[in-house]
Amino acid sequence: MEYYQLIPRMQFSVNMVHLKEHCAQSIRNICELYDIPASNSVTEKLQSIISEPKVSHNTLLALFFLLFNLDTTMKHNMMQAEPTATQKKITHFAINIRDIVIPDYMNTESQRVMAFVDNCTDAWSNA
Repeated sequence: MEYYQLIPRMQFSVNMVHLKEHCAQSIRNICELYDIPASNSVTEKLQSIISEPKVSHNTLLALFFLLFNLDTTMKHNMMQAEPTATQKKITHFAINIRDIVIPDYMNTESQRVMAFVDNCTDAWSNA
């Protein structure tokens, strides 16, 4: 899988196939990292979202950012693929979404997926 400039590339809807692949791989990584069976109901639900033919780019991008928060394998692979300046950006972004963006999203019942994706995108731009 290609990890160079992954976050900016996933923001373009023309990369839907790659976004689905990275989300599916991330779920496998998380299952392996945390010893979660692939037959877990949550895992199966996430896989069904990814495989849904009419899933929106924003829904997948939101899932990608949520998975990124948990998937240390993906973060490691991204860090290996990037120069030092971008590694610092990835680190800052990861901390920002972990400490601010995701908790804000989880605490606000009325916040929509689009707003969450916008906040993640802004966090990346400002990292």
